[in-house]
This record gives sequence, C-alpha cells and structure tokens, in this order.
Amino acid sequence: MASDAEKIAELNAIVEAVRERVRGAHRNGAGSGSLSPVHVQSVDLMPMVHARDAAQAKVAAIGSVNPRAGGLVNKIVQTVKKTIARSLQWFVRDQIAFNRESITALEATIEALTSMNRDLLALAAQTNTDARELQDIREHWIAWRAGWEQKLAANEIQLLRTTAELQSAFQHRATLTESNFREIV
Repeated sequence: MASDAEKIAELNAIVEAVRERVRGAHRNGAGSGSLSPVHVQSVDLMPMVHARDAAQAKVAAIGSVNPRAGGLVNKIVQTVKKTIARSLQWFVRDQIAFNRESITALEATIEALTSMNRDLLALAAQTNTDARELQDIREHWIAWRAGWEQKLAANEIQLLRTTAELQSAFQHRATLTESNFREIV
C-alpha cells in the first residue's frame, strides 16, 4: 500500500501533466500565467450605408423625367416624356414598391448589425472584466490554499489530540469502574 507521501507525489505529477497539456493547447498564455484580453473589432457598416443611400437615390429617380434646358422643342420633348412616364406608371408600380421594401430591409439590416456590434463590444468588455477577476482569483488561490491546508492540519491535529484525551479519559474511567466493581465483589 502506497504511503501518503507517494500518493501526494503521484497526484502532483498528474496535475503537472494536465497543466503541460493545457499550456500546449494554449501557447499564447504559456508561461505568462495571465489570461489575454479579448479583442473584438466591430464590423464597418459604412459600405452598406453608402449602398443604401445610392439605392434611395435610384428609387426616387424611377418615374421622373430628366430636366432639359428651356425652349419650345425641349418643352414638347418634356411633355412627351412625362406622358410616357405616366402611362407606364402601372408597369413600374410593383418595381417601385419592391425597391422601397428593399431599402426598408437594408435599413433594418443596418440597424440590427449596429445593435450586434454594440452588444459584441459590451460582451467583450464583460469578458475582459471577468477574465481579470478570474486572474485575481487564480493569483490568490495558491496563498489561500496554503493557509487553508495549514488550518486543516491544525484542526486535524486538535481533533486527534482531543480524541486521544477522550480515549484516555474513557480508559481511565473504565479502569476505575472495573476496580470499584472488583472491590465490591
């Protein structure tokens, strides 16, 4: 049967092997003893905003007639164009509705992504705060454990002493009771 010292040595070897495996899996924190902060970069939504603005300009342009310089011929041309645009209104109505709904969907997407960016940054900040707290706990764990083991050893010694004293007191009473009994008999 292995002694307590051999069991402790074996347990320490197992713990050290696990630590080495963890260090091997996480090389960025190996040897430093600290947790690296989480860096999150928010998504740049400006290209989507520019695309939305360009699409809104095109939506407004459907059905409008491009302007011309003044004059009688140009006024007649503009009148013909406006008449054609009005007559084709029934044909492009669905396209205009689709374009407006697409812009609405794009705006909702931009809002959702903006909200996700904010939430992601807040989550990264919370994760970094939690990581600092865990690092603090980890740093103080060894000192706390050593103190706890000392208290545990002191309590065990006190318990064994008290048990030994109770055992000797019991043995003394049993001896006295036995001797009194023999005297009576």
